[in-house]
Amino acid sequence: MSFLVRLPREMPRFSYFNVEVPFAAAKPRTLTDAGGEAILGPFDGEEAIAMMPDLDAGASATMPGALLPDLLRPVIDHHTRGRRREAALPVVN
Repeated sequence: MSFLVRLPREMPRFSYFNVEVPFAAAKPRTLTDAGGEAILGPFDGEEAIAMMPDLDAGASATMPGALLPDLLRPVIDHHTRGRRREAALPVVN
């Protein structure tokens, strides 16, 4: 993890991370806590499978395939605004 914290401090263009490992939920928070303002975007990278725990842990977005972005966007919008309950509700059109 220290390399990922050091990288954006030494090379500011590298400030977004796609955390794509099993059980990644704790990693975005650890990364942002250690890297502070140098880490602009810790993203969930498990095709949004664990998106809610990852958002709760500090991920700022997700890196899913192109299958469901229109369904995932409201979840991220609600979560970002502190409306976790609404974020967790199923999307109904």
